[in-house]
Amino acid sequence: MSTFTTPVNCIENGTKFIESTLLLTAHLKSFNLDETEETLKSSDDILSVLQTFPKLSKDSNMYDNIVKYIDNSQLNENVVVKLLNIYEINNLNVKTDSQPNKNSNRMLLWHGAPASKIASIIQNGLKKPDGGGEQRFGPGIYFADRVGKSSKYCCATRNESPNPGDKGFLLLCEVDVGTPYEIVTERLVFNTPPETFDCVKVIGKKVPDPDENVNFMGICIPLGKTVEVDNDDGFTPPLCYNEYVVYSQQKARVLYVVEFQFTLPPILNLAM
Repeated sequence: MSTFTTPVNCIENGTKFIESTLLLTAHLKSFNLDETEETLKSSDDILSVLQTFPKLSKDSNMYDNIVKYIDNSQLNENVVVKLLNIYEINNLNVKTDSQPNKNSNRMLLWHGAPASKIASIIQNGLKKPDGGGEQRFGPGIYFADRVGKSSKYCCATRNESPNPGDKGFLLLCEVDVGTPYEIVTERLVFNTPPETFDCVKVIGKKVPDPDENVNFMGICIPLGKTVEVDNDDGFTPPLCYNEYVVYSQQKARVLYVVEFQFTLPPILNLAM
């Protein structure tokens, strides 16, 4: 029994998703890809891969949830996220945790990546890096509950800043955070979560309003507006926003790819 659910329309469109997986595999082979992320660098190439998957219906409840999630989790930055399209992803080639987990606690979280890596992630799933590198909390797979935080990682390089008009692709992932090990410091590095815990959650100064969380098909969507953390003890967390780190590929899978464009604030996607 899997701890993961299916995308919203997967049951009624099961044949379509099987066809999408076969089309994706064939399409990637047409590029002669040994290392996908080194080849598919243009938005047109990425879109040609994404178009093998169905777009999420604008009439669906999940579409409304995702739009609200985007609008409520923009940051006070020079550029914000303008939604273009949402693609439903169900790659049957990507394996997830098949063992039941009594501590299952699934959340819909954001993961940002450069366009050059999107096709590889869709094909192979999110992967834990071999080394820690520049990752603050060790070699894991990182997620956020604020779209503005994850969108920064969609630039070609980490030191690059987005400009109005730039396009990108955000991943919305079902992540089984289980029982999180919560920390408020950035001086800890992990290779795996501490014993009896399933992930590491770094608490930020600003978080989604928990009273506005939505449960959709057993998945918690933290789509509330951003609020300040209460600091009764006077301690200020080092990070501005929450980070979630899982240390196993089987703990997360991509459910949606959000095609977007950076634009000048303010913008309200719900009004579009």
